[in-house]
Amino acid sequence: MRGAESLIKSRRIGVIQFEYNRAWQLVGDTLRGAYLLLEEAGYKIFVLKRDGLFTLDYKLYEEYFEYTNFVAVAPGRMSQFKERVRGLI
Repeated sequence: MRGAESLIKSRRIGVIQFEYNRAWQLVGDTLRGAYLLLEEAGYKIFVLKRDGLFTLDYKLYEEYFEYTNFVAVAPGRMSQFKERVRGLI
């Protein structure tokens, strides 16, 4: 995400999928950092699961460093994903 920061801030990327896991900790990155960058740019962030997209309660889980797939959706693209949003985990 660091390499795409200017594209993210200008919302030139409609959908971003990223994996989160223990390797983030090893290189000094955090899920909080990803959330701050993406939410500041207006993206909605979801956990990607087989049965849909779920909102993660970051305050509950914080940096858990377990393998998880995330999807960040730019404001102008949310209408395409509304039917896939399932709720909070």
